[in-house]
Amino acid sequence: MKFALTKNNIADYGLAYFFEVCKDLVISKEYIETLYRVIIKLARAKLRPLQTVPEMPEPDDEGNEPSEEAKAAAQKKIDDVTKLNQEAEKINDEITRL
Repeated sequence: MKFALTKNNIADYGLAYFFEVCKDLVISKEYIETLYRVIIKLARAKLRPLQTVPEMPEPDDEGNEPSEEAKAAAQKKIDDVTKLNQEAEKINDEITRL
């Protein structure tokens, strides 16, 4: 950790300046290290992939409609995937904004 906080390894001028100011303001070293870890974690965060939404079952070749159970199960899967995609989009938006 000490090696990571040396000036040679901090490429961003704003970040280097911030750490220099923190040292001058006598902010604890633990706070600086915690803040550095958070910045690194945010920088390495990856976007979550979206899942494809399944389709409702259609009538078979003979024209028979799928059972109500099959429709209900398919609708439940669609709702679950849609909910997961909405959560992933929220997280992706937050990561993108940061």
